[in-house]
Amino acid sequence: MPFIGHIAASVGCLFIDRGSKDQKKDMITQIAERQLECEKGIYPPLILYSEGGTSNGHQLLKFKKGAFAGLRSIQPMIFKYHSEYFELECCVINFVSHTILAATIFGASIEVRQLPNFMPNDYFFKNH
Repeated sequence: MPFIGHIAASVGCLFIDRGSKDQKKDMITQIAERQLECEKGIYPPLILYSEGGTSNGHQLLKFKKGAFAGLRSIQPMIFKYHSEYFELECCVINFVSHTILAATIFGASIEVRQLPNFMPNDYFFKNH
């Protein structure tokens, strides 16, 4: 999609090269650093799809560890997209940027559900 990469970069998106194992490890560190910056107010809250992307809305995919590895408090939210034209999918993008991008798609809408805060812990990592 033309210009989307430039827009995403200008609003502070973190990009992941899914083919590079070294970059995946580095991305976990970058996400943890960004979470701290978000808590300090340097960046707005970060949206991470813990499944590694969006699903088709009918099942839950196995979670990736990036959002949880920093052991920071997580505000889980459910985003349900509605569009006649195509499936909207993003990977790592802040909420405001995500909303703006979604709003530029003619006829698209998002239903947002906010769940209680979650703090990752040892039990979580051992059992999930």
